[in-house]
Amino acid sequence: MTGLIQQVLQGALEAEITDHLGYEPQEAKGRGSANSRNGTYAKTVRTEIGDVRVGVPRDRNGSFEPVTAPVGQRRLSGLDGRKRFDGDFALWERFDDWGHRRLS
Repeated sequence: MTGLIQQVLQGALEAEITDHLGYEPQEAKGRGSANSRNGTYAKTVRTEIGDVRVGVPRDRNGSFEPVTAPVGQRRLSGLDGRKRFDGDFALWERFDDWGHRRLS
């Protein structure tokens, strides 16, 4: 399960840096731009499921501040249950392993 959480967190971090920079990796639009990707640094975050190691992307200007795994924060919560999206607006509910709604 921690492997799945790692993939989700890593994907979210990559989406964040792409949104921050305004272009996809290896896209021609990024060549010669004022800011670009500058590798990653390793970070271990603690979740309810266990420790997960992710690579947090960096940018050349040092202006990228991730929301998924904030700088200085090692503990992430809310990743222990499945979530479901309902309708056209965000209505998130937690479910246990059997699909029953959880109260907490």
